[in-house]
Amino acid sequence: EKDKATTTSSLRLQMFKASSSTVAELKAQVEKLKGESDRLRAEAARAKSELAALSAKAKAKVAEKEEATAAARQLAERADKAEAMAEAHVLTIHSLQEECSRRKA
Repeated sequence: EKDKATTTSSLRLQMFKASSSTVAELKAQVEKLKGESDRLRAEAARAKSELAALSAKAKAKVAEKEEATAAARQLAERADKAEAMAEAHVLTIHSLQEECSRRKA
């Protein structure tokens, strides 16, 4: 808002000056403004390009994080399954040992 107000004030001042300027001065002022406009457009294009690059980088980081989270979740599930299977094996071993002891007796 402040920049817009400053620009508007600047344009009004230029219009006031223009009313008392010669045609050559006005043409020079127009060329100067065109150059400034081109510079600002180029600056805006660079800023948009940087923004797009940063946005793509951020999206890649988010995707990487989501991928890592999914991999961690899968590893946790595999660990839980392995632990459950290990407990089942321990129970089976105890049962087999008891059966062996009964048969020996």
